[in-house]
Amino acid sequence: MSREKWKKFEVGAAGMVNQMESGLHEAELEVLCKTSQLIDQSLNLDRKLEIVLQTLSDNLFMNRCAITLKHEEGHFLSIVASHGLRLEDKRRGVYGPDDGAIGRIIRTAHTFVVPDICKEPLCLNRTGSRRMEKGRISFIGV
Repeated sequence: MSREKWKKFEVGAAGMVNQMESGLHEAELEVLCKTSQLIDQSLNLDRKLEIVLQTLSDNLFMNRCAITLKHEEGHFLSIVASHGLRLEDKRRGVYGPDDGAIGRIIRTAHTFVVPDICKEPLCLNRTGSRRMEKGRISFIGV
C-alpha cells in the first residue's frame, strides 16, 4: 500500500472510531436519561433497581446484570436486584467477603474486569447461570 493510500486508510479508520465512540456516548446519555425517568416513576427501591438493570440490558446489550449488597445483620453479601437471572439463581447469589470476584471487589474497593469468566478462577458461578449461554461472557464489577 502506498504512503498516500495508507494515510487515507488511517484517516478513514480514525473517523470510524470517532463515530463509534460518539454513538456510544449517545447511548450512554440515553441510558442515563431513561434510567432517571424510570427511577422517578417508582417508589419501591427494589423495583427501581430492577428497572435500572433492565434499561442497562436493553441499551447496552448486557445479558445479565446484578446488584449485590452487604446485609445489615451479617458479613455476607447477596444479590438484591438482577436482570437475566431466574429467581432461584438470584437466591444462590450469596457471597462471603473472601468469596471470589465479589469478595475481591469488596476487600479492595477496586473495579474488577474479567474478559472471559470461564478462564477466571475468581468467577465462582455461584448462581449457576453460566449454563445459560455459550460463548465468552465478560464480568465487570464495581
